[in-house]
Amino acid sequence: SPLPKVLAALAFTTSLHLKQMQLYFSLPVFFNLLSWCLSSGSPLPSLLRLSLVGSTVILTTLLFLSPFPPSTWPHIASRAFPVHRGLYESKVGNVWCVLDTWPFDLQDRLPQGSVKALCLLSTIAATYPFMKSSFGPSLDRRGLAKAMAGSAAAAYLFSYHVHEKSVLM
Repeated sequence: SPLPKVLAALAFTTSLHLKQMQLYFSLPVFFNLLSWCLSSGSPLPSLLRLSLVGSTVILTTLLFLSPFPPSTWPHIASRAFPVHRGLYESKVGNVWCVLDTWPFDLQDRLPQGSVKALCLLSTIAATYPFMKSSFGPSLDRRGLAKAMAGSAAAAYLFSYHVHEKSVLM
């Protein structure tokens, strides 16, 4: 039955909309749901599963955004992804905070677009092992918890504009 995966997609999307810090934990859940969608063995059932999970995510997102006029949605997205604020928030001990001190001065030496690309590539590289371990039907709760913890730590250390310290708890 697809109901558990649909409920997982609903819970996954709800958590992302309630607290953007859940993005740190979201990659293993996303890849596990994607692996279920693609695991049917033939294209049509895989496409149906992907459509079911995708429509759940889209409808949940639209439900969360429905109280707000569509003209404010870009502002909401900029609050979830605050790339306009700079590389890191003060008092956050991640890799970029360390590399932005003398002698590196990362933000002063590289164009803003290059810094963002470096952060993205570093985050993908650091989270890749956890995404890979989450892709497959044999993932149990313990494996998912380990992947979520590893993904959160990697994202905290390498993502652009980290300002959430609650991931350390």
